Amino acid sequence: MPARSGCCTWTLTLIVIALIALAVADELAIAHPGDPVTLAFCVLAFGGPALFLLSQLLFHRLVSGHVPRSRPLGLAALAVLAVATAPFTLVVLIAASTAFLVAVAISDLLHEADPGASMSR
Repeated sequence: MPARSGCCTWTLTLIVIALIALAVADELAIAHPGDPVTLAFCVLAFGGPALFLLSQLLFHRLVSGHVPRSRPLGLAALAVLAVATAPFTLVVLIAASTAFLVAVAISDLLHEADPGASMSR
């Protein structure tokens, strides 16, 4: 049990780091909304949410023994979204990554509300 709780603490720490990365990207996008995208910004704007989803994937795997389908699919979709929005400005990238995380949260809520969803996971 101690090893399991240590792993859970580690995954929760990664979630906090991911949220800090996204907060830094938000701040940069608010301060310089029309600036062109740099690789560093793209890593913050999409790497933060990717780390968040990966950390949740690991956490769910450790705690419940299964991985919600939305996490691996979300990671793949996030990579596609990062490439698709790279030519735009900072504010477009941060809006896209934020909208993406909101969509994942809504998807999770809808699956929780559906009584048959827990069986299909």
